[in-house]
Amino acid sequence: MVTDLYQNLLDRQKSMLEQMVTPLIILLVLLIWTLILVILDKQGILDKFNMSRIWIFALMWRTKRGRGLIDTIASPKRTWIWIANFGFILFFSGMFLMFVMLAISAYFTVTSSLVEPVGAKEVLVLPGINPYVPFIFGIIGLIVAVVAHEFSHGIVARAEGFKVKALGVLFILIPVGAFMEPDEEEVEKGPRRSRMRMFTAGPMMNFFLAFLFLGIFSWGFMGSLEASDDPLILTDIAETSPFFTAIDEPPKALYSVNGTPIHSYEDLYSIEGIDPGVWVLTEVKVNGGRALFPAISGILISSVGEDTPADKAGIMEGSILINIDGRLMTNSEMFHEFMDDTKPGQVMNITLLEPYRNSIGEIILNGTDPDMNKGDGTYQYLSPPNGYQNMRQVFYQVTLDDKYDWVPMRDYRGKGYIGVGSSYLGVLGMGTEVLKAQIAHPVSSADSFSEGFYNIIYITFRLPLDLKVMPFHDPLTDIYEVKGIMSVLPEGLFWFLANTFFYIFWLNILLGLFNALPMIPLDGGFVFRDAMVLLLGRIFKGRTEEELEKRAKTISKVASYTVLFFILTSIFFPWFRVWFLS
Repeated sequence: MVTDLYQNLLDRQKSMLEQMVTPLIILLVLLIWTLILVILDKQGILDKFNMSRIWIFALMWRTKRGRGLIDTIASPKRTWIWIANFGFILFFSGMFLMFVMLAISAYFTVTSSLVEPVGAKEVLVLPGINPYVPFIFGIIGLIVAVVAHEFSHGIVARAEGFKVKALGVLFILIPVGAFMEPDEEEVEKGPRRSRMRMFTAGPMMNFFLAFLFLGIFSWGFMGSLEASDDPLILTDIAETSPFFTAIDEPPKALYSVNGTPIHSYEDLYSIEGIDPGVWVLTEVKVNGGRALFPAISGILISSVGEDTPADKAGIMEGSILINIDGRLMTNSEMFHEFMDDTKPGQVMNITLLEPYRNSIGEIILNGTDPDMNKGDGTYQYLSPPNGYQNMRQVFYQVTLDDKYDWVPMRDYRGKGYIGVGSSYLGVLGMGTEVLKAQIAHPVSSADSFSEGFYNIIYITFRLPLDLKVMPFHDPLTDIYEVKGIMSVLPEGLFWFLANTFFYIFWLNILLGLFNALPMIPLDGGFVFRDAMVLLLGRIFKGRTEEELEKRAKTISKVASYTVLFFILTSIFFPWFRVWFLS
């Protein structure tokens, strides 16, 4: 027992040290980058290449190339000014959306201990390094987004009569943005609305390209797909699930459970007719084709939050829920409905089926029957780990917390909270038809406005982070067949173009939204300041232009620091909690 406790203490200390490495790497890389810039700046090397250092750690590169092309494109001036006026709607909508999302992110980061720290790879948006930005598709998407953004600034600037001194790119380790450098004196003296149109042009073009490429991706590429057999695509498999631990490569799709077809997650979520804790035969897709895999039915505890009621009671990941207060929990729907009716302080008697574990709580994996893996030419037959072949019932008594204390949402106040993550068989997924409808027809397939809005949010902010799906790869490329006019394309080219168009859409929308934030030196910061002058002029009539600008600058500074606070809080507060509050 003492040895186990000592080992657990060492594991906890090791985990904390590993967590500290991430922010330290970020700071160290930025420090080295800044040091290099300072040395190059002092030696005059940056000036030789038309570069300069700003904000201490950022690098600007300027060029006069491209100005002639911009003048030619900007020749129909009235058309561009009309487009820029229409762009105000998109711009301020994007500004409001991003500000609200950042505020919500910061709020939940501070108030909920369930928010996990963000790793260095996720913070640094480097194609090929950041797990959510594939190298090839990320490079193509960034080039399209940055070039379109900057050229649009220049086009509208020339349409408004402003001189363009130079174009350039902004670097913080990597290209993080582009800029157009107008004649500052002309811009400062020019009409305020003309200046606002110039700054909104970049994000506006990013939004336009995002909608264009999303339309082609959704209706053109995804609309040409048809699924064969319509299985459940597995988007997440718990590490303690037998599916994950028994097979070298976890399954990618689920076809049936005990002969019951599984076409959507709802089919699995509300599955009926199977008692928890009994052996079932599942049909899954693995690299070698289809496989039959025996598993224990029921809701698998995939995660246990630290210091939650479940953690304090001794419940561990990998256990299977049998009953609560004598009531069988046959599916996830029943469990969630049961928990919705609980109250804080309520004591629950829980029966779990637990796999056999070693002395430090790890599920015993060895001992699978090698003869089960030979197959018969049609299916492979896979055997679960030893720990799941020999399970035992264990009883726990859990006193629930208030869910609002853990997830501060108004609807959760007064509801019981146990602190476990769970899913039937330890898997999550999406039906092939559901996925196709959600991506190919996000609005028309929705039953309500809110569902259509959710589909757009899913495509924009959730789908790119689902590495089981994006960029498109097996099993999707194997399950879906290309039909219609797109079928003339070679299969490999079809999927390459589909992924390329998606990441052009995604990086354009991200660049546009980020630059729309009301924070100087972003485009949104300058537009927000000028908009405040115009708004204050309507409210405080009779005030001088100088007085209005002074007040607008103060409001703009507050907005800039607020946005910066939201961003830094979302990134670093979870690390602060790990270091000092855990």
